[in-house]
Amino acid sequence: MEARLLTSAQHSRGDIGALFSDSEFERLIAHLNRSDVSLLKQPLRSNLDFVRELLVKSVLFESQKPRRKAIHEALKIVGNRLRSFLAATADLDEPTIRDLESIKILGVGHATAFQVFLSLPLALRALAASAKSTARAKKPHANGLLVFSSSADGLADALHFLDFASQSEVLGVMPWTSDYHLRSLKEVVHIARRVFEATGLALETGKKRGGPKPVGEMKEVVARLAEIFEACGGKFTHTPYVKTEYDGKPQSKAGQFVRDFLTICDPSIRPKQVSQWMAGLIHSRNAPSRRKMMARETIP
Repeated sequence: MEARLLTSAQHSRGDIGALFSDSEFERLIAHLNRSDVSLLKQPLRSNLDFVRELLVKSVLFESQKPRRKAIHEALKIVGNRLRSFLAATADLDEPTIRDLESIKILGVGHATAFQVFLSLPLALRALAASAKSTARAKKPHANGLLVFSSSADGLADALHFLDFASQSEVLGVMPWTSDYHLRSLKEVVHIARRVFEATGLALETGKKRGGPKPVGEMKEVVARLAEIFEACGGKFTHTPYVKTEYDGKPQSKAGQFVRDFLTICDPSIRPKQVSQWMAGLIHSRNAPSRRKMMARETIP
């Protein structure tokens, strides 16, 4: 950054490195309480650089994810393709289904939800090819078979090219069982219907979820910063108030340490976000003591 004459306010997430400069490091350790902190500079610097690397990797990973609006659009496309496939399947009669299954489609047994975005497209493509082949021999049913083939291919494309973030949304609401078999058209339809229901639920849930996407490792990052602050003799507290006035920004010494660490690593992080993450960590830390207190109060 110095070679390119960039300030921290100018750099993009792609410029973020995993090491603190000397001035950034000195700025951070000024928040720590230990009188002998100068003797601990090397281990402190190693620990802070390690936490920075954890944050940077998580931030860069999250920045590659599509926005929620894009995820919703992708899920709508998959939902529409699934609906078309299920409708085309419903129009097939039993003799035609038997003809389609005369060619072995895949034979996957004991599959899992995690494999569905790989195995289901393969089964769909095999069924599409079988439908095209059967259409040439069964001319009276050719139109229905070609519609089925097109819908199976279209669904296979949508599932295969669905981004990892949208896949995760669907997988998060699918049952994690071992009955994702794809040994027949009936089983393929069963799994397609399961994915259709999960896609609808994921889309509905995603639309209700407001605010920015959380950074995946932020809870771990803040917890490690708390450990470093406490190891140097400080008390990890948080308040978003200036006297009695709500400010929303971290005001405690620990809060200023965490705020400086996070905003040095990623200037796009806002102080109020830091307050939310700190409050969340302190709440989770206090949960065991709250449960013990409630247990004592309920014992006769």
